[in-house]
Amino acid sequence: MKVFIISPSLCGGGAERVALNLLQNLLAKKINAFLFTFIDQTDYKLPKKIKSKIVCLNARRSFFCILKLRKILKNEKPSVTISVIRQSNIVLGLASKNLQCFKIFREANPFDNMRNKNWLIKFFTIKLVQNLYPEAKKIICNSIDTQRSLKKFTGLNFINSTVIGNPVLASKINLKTIKKPNEPWFRNSKIKVILGAGRFVAQKNFASLIKGFSLALKTNKYLRLIIIGKGPEQQNCKKLVLQMNIKNFVKFPGFTNNFFGYMKYSRLFVLSSLWEGFGNVMIEAMAVGTPVIATNCPGGPKEILGNGKVGHLINNFHPKAISKAIKNQLSKKKNKKLIIKRANMYSASEIIPKYFQNTPLEKILLKQS
Repeated sequence: MKVFIISPSLCGGGAERVALNLLQNLLAKKINAFLFTFIDQTDYKLPKKIKSKIVCLNARRSFFCILKLRKILKNEKPSVTISVIRQSNIVLGLASKNLQCFKIFREANPFDNMRNKNWLIKFFTIKLVQNLYPEAKKIICNSIDTQRSLKKFTGLNFINSTVIGNPVLASKINLKTIKKPNEPWFRNSKIKVILGAGRFVAQKNFASLIKGFSLALKTNKYLRLIIIGKGPEQQNCKKLVLQMNIKNFVKFPGFTNNFFGYMKYSRLFVLSSLWEGFGNVMIEAMAVGTPVIATNCPGGPKEILGNGKVGHLINNFHPKAISKAIKNQLSKKKNKKLIIKRANMYSASEIIPKYFQNTPLEKILLKQS
């Protein structure tokens, strides 16, 4: 039994983490799995056992991978091939045209993520999706909004689509082993750290988070904001912090390998996105018992928070709403057990067997569960 996982890269995003969690989980179950990437980029420190199962196709552009991947599929004949994001879905779809290939596509974002693309890219993307997606044995949409968006923008029903949340947690998290970050703010009991995380892109709406934090800071001088991640909008966010004269209250540590440390020792996690595919970082915060505030944006946040039962949903993107939510949430007593229980619904052990229902892998995974 051989399984191929396809991802454009391993650059710190939600889909890339899903790809790694799939690989690690399948290898742990003694299944011969390989992860193929288009470019040799990673933000993760990986053990040798995992590295040996990652194959880079070394192509500057995704479409240059099509012929390479087609040759591998013809020669290796994997039992199942799963792609984790729209970009690699299209490449896999084209590479496997007219081949006997049991393929699964994973749709990771509502089509809102194409709002800033030019019309030609939108046109060809939708045409390719309309042509290639019906050939997949299964399309996994990570939220109800993602599934609705797929059907709306393509005009197709996609009876082969199903909604399954992301396998965010590779394993159960031992809270006792999480190290406190080397950050002075976490050593001061008076200070309350608000945390944001993700790629610095317009979608994440970090400017509204910074403005909302600035408003909350006026009523509580012990608040601090840390935003983890990298990206093209980071410099603009730093400029905004300077303009608002809150430089001493906001930090941008970049990418960190002690992600759960920052999550555990922060008082709140805030997701300020305009849209999300799912919202993996919310699950990671909740897994260590940290309360979450999230915008009620298209995608997974409202499902993750049980429509506001396990966290605070903000119904607009205005900084005043974010500020008010921060102040309200800090005044509440957190239900740590409930938050962690909700996060564990999205562990790899819970989710991955659902990914492979009605596939050649199903019986093997059922025997091992």
